Amino acid sequence: MIKTAQDIKSYKKQLKEALQDQFLRQALGNFNKTYRENRDSVYAETDFDAIKHEIAADKDAALPRLQTLMQEFRRHAVDAGMQVHVATDAAEANQIISRIAQDNDVKQIIKSKSMTAEEETAGSLARQNYKAFENAPGDIILTLCASCAYHLKHYYPKIARQAGIPEKNMAAFVDKVMDFSSFMANVLDVSPDAFQRSAKKVAYHSPCHLCRGMGVTAEPRQLIETAGLNYVPCDDEDVCCGFGGSYSVDFPEISAEILKQKLAAVSESGVDVLVSDCPGCVLQLRGGMDKQGHHIAVKHISELVADQLKVIGS
Repeated sequence: MIKTAQDIKSYKKQLKEALQDQFLRQALGNFNKTYRENRDSVYAETDFDAIKHEIAADKDAALPRLQTLMQEFRRHAVDAGMQVHVATDAAEANQIISRIAQDNDVKQIIKSKSMTAEEETAGSLARQNYKAFENAPGDIILTLCASCAYHLKHYYPKIARQAGIPEKNMAAFVDKVMDFSSFMANVLDVSPDAFQRSAKKVAYHSPCHLCRGMGVTAEPRQLIETAGLNYVPCDDEDVCCGFGGSYSVDFPEISAEILKQKLAAVSESGVDVLVSDCPGCVLQLRGGMDKQGHHIAVKHISELVADQLKVIGS
């Protein structure tokens, strides 16, 4: 099991020695070449848009039946001769993994990034964030990131015990969390009188965590109009832009294809500006626009609103 820097150094040395094998190097080279050729051929014949809608439909259908599906999975797995282990948190999952390794005399475990690993860090960060806002006088915790808002509201209650925070206290914390567009539309109730009028046409990209995760759909579009701009609907506004945190790094080809279709839909709408409520989406979309040479500006919706505010005294 790799635990220390020395373990990592030893593993890298073993890997380097293994790759010196001429047969293995040739096999890897052949695989890499044929893999890319086959992948490109499959991608050319793949309807990514249909796949995205199919996956979204499958997820929506599965969520209400999650417990039943898990029971069915366990039954089929056991019937096939497998063992199924269920962990309630990261610590228990690590204990299960260690026990299985010890029972089978495993000498070394190479653990890739996983949700189990991230949960330990998530629990620590949740505790820090809770403590930071515990005595804050405000009634609202405002975030400009849709993914952060979703994580705080929907995931923090699940790790309250791991973070060492009473569930009642955590519930009071997450109730304060609000996304920017909802705050502007529902709390501040901003008026069109506060903004300049503009002929600019604006398209909106709806972040996955905002529209599907938090159910916020009307407020951003309403805010664009309130801010004196012309909201222009375009195809697949609520379809993922391909960023997905580390997804764009782990699966760059798929991410690029998703982004390509997203940008094509926006470009066809004839808009001047594309906005979103998620900094990650803005990063992905702006980079794609720049790379393709488009002249459509990409901004966070808060930037757009700030640009439209009337100057005091005007």
